[in-house]
Amino acid sequence: MRPVSGDDGGRASPRSRWIWPAAAFALAVAAYAQTFGYEFTFDDVGVIRNRELFHSLGRWREILLATWWPNALYRPFTALTLAANWTASGGDPRVFHVVNVLLHGATTVLVFLLARRLLPLPGAAAAAAVFAVHAVHVEAVANVVGRAEVLAALFALGAVLCYWQDHALASRGDDRSAGRWAATVGTLAFTLLALGSKESAFAVPALLLCVDWARSHDAGTRFGDEVRRHWLLWLAAVAVALGWLVWRAHMVRDLTGSENPPGLQGVGMPGRLAVMLPLAPHFLRLLFFPARLSADYSPYFVPASTRLTAGAIGGLALLLGAVALALAARRRAPAVTFALAWIGATVLIVSNVLVPTGVLIAERTLYLPSVGAALLAGWAFAAIQPRAPRAAAVALALAVGAAAWRTVTRNPVWRNNTALFESIVADAPGSFRSPWTRAMLLAERGDSAGAERELRRAISIYPTWPPVWRDLGRLQFLRRNHRAAAQSYWAAWRIDQAEPLDAERAIENDLLAGQADSAEARLAEARAAMPYAAELDVAASYLALARGEPRQAMGLRRQAALRSPDKPRYWALTIDAAVRAGSCDEAERALVRLKQLRPGYLDLPQLEEEARRAGCGA
Repeated sequence: MRPVSGDDGGRASPRSRWIWPAAAFALAVAAYAQTFGYEFTFDDVGVIRNRELFHSLGRWREILLATWWPNALYRPFTALTLAANWTASGGDPRVFHVVNVLLHGATTVLVFLLARRLLPLPGAAAAAAVFAVHAVHVEAVANVVGRAEVLAALFALGAVLCYWQDHALASRGDDRSAGRWAATVGTLAFTLLALGSKESAFAVPALLLCVDWARSHDAGTRFGDEVRRHWLLWLAAVAVALGWLVWRAHMVRDLTGSENPPGLQGVGMPGRLAVMLPLAPHFLRLLFFPARLSADYSPYFVPASTRLTAGAIGGLALLLGAVALALAARRRAPAVTFALAWIGATVLIVSNVLVPTGVLIAERTLYLPSVGAALLAGWAFAAIQPRAPRAAAVALALAVGAAAWRTVTRNPVWRNNTALFESIVADAPGSFRSPWTRAMLLAERGDSAGAERELRRAISIYPTWPPVWRDLGRLQFLRRNHRAAAQSYWAAWRIDQAEPLDAERAIENDLLAGQADSAEARLAEARAAMPYAAELDVAASYLALARGEPRQAMGLRRQAALRSPDKPRYWALTIDAAVRAGSCDEAERALVRLKQLRPGYLDLPQLEEEARRAGCGA
């Protein structure tokens, strides 16, 4: 029986213990060194540049209790690293990019260490080289917010390696040593850090079971025996994951995930499975042949149908084939089984089948699954190298060289927003995001008519995605076409009634268009759906002002502020209505609260000046 362990009897020289990890680190850094001068791009702008909370590590307590987006996603450890970056660099994006690349290098080293437990040294080195330059990593490494993926993978690998070490010590009966305690605590600590970095780390308990299986094969014991020997630590890791799930649900107010991507709105698990099965070849291609890359995989660049199509049958056949291969290889090539199990466990978390993730496919989410792909590449090299060393070396050099070239040529897509948006248009033909992105580019150039035309084209391709309607409404508002803006914002709200701000904006634009009756009708309908939404109190205040009732508007806005006391906007609106109503006491109270909540609020000087002119001495 061939052992799964990569231990080759000490034949590797002591120098290789640091030379090979150092070489893997250097290769990973070299592949992304060109990103050091890049700007904040795409989500970097909203999450980092415009998120004041993440600009000071001194606010670490607030950061630990803050969501990534409002009431959506929770990644406090990643957020802490962003705040540390900003504090150290003053917000220089170049420093953020340098840290991302160094983290990728560290992750590559851990991939090498994992591969050494499964493969001989040449195979482990090959696996690390493939991982270092894998082109599917570009989005995760070159885009700063992709750090969440890199950190989750880094800590997940740390947990797996600690668990493996704990296994080795347990098999020798070493139950009380400092090393055993360090391995146990390390497993749990790294699991927690991985979960605090990105949701993909919920795969960690399954990855630990993969270690149990690998150890059972190495020791010639039964899998169940190894699980029982190690069950307490594994259950502790499961407890950490479940505890984090409950805490995360408390923070984002949802247990499993409400980030439904285009194509999966209102679809349950069977429907999500039907949509995702035809996409299985895309996952396979990105993991093993990532020549064609895209920042967008949306309808209808990729299919999104809940019907049982030929594509779904093909995807199911592909998955069954992977399972059959894993079972067939479990004795003669256990590293293959381990790698396929790794891919399956990690892809399942990001596949939308268990829970929706916000995207049908995203290259950044394949950072952790690609560890399995790298292990397979390392195994293939190790299998061929003893028989045909020259052919194996040439094949590896060609594969690593091609991957590095694709990475280096893909990196510039993420250098700034203009480059990224132009890439989305070129890379994702047929996707509704292509004309949507063209609209952004045209709007930046001042062509508002062209931008509106492209937004309508995006809606014609995929009419049930609220953000496109929202952008159309915003553009129409800026063009002072308030009647059309009201209709667009209302369409966004009718699609997703969990966003009452769209209803508020529709009502505001109705009033600007002189359609008070329509505004009242929309308010009544929205109130019936969400009677306690603070945004609808604000909408009602606009109606009160239109009727010449500023004191009623002030009361409604104060009610909105009390319902959402941590949102500066409502206190600012309260100040405005109080000044109109001549209520200096209310204006002064709201000003004090706004200063406490957001001392640097953009409109604060103007509000103070308006209060002063009204005779209020705040």
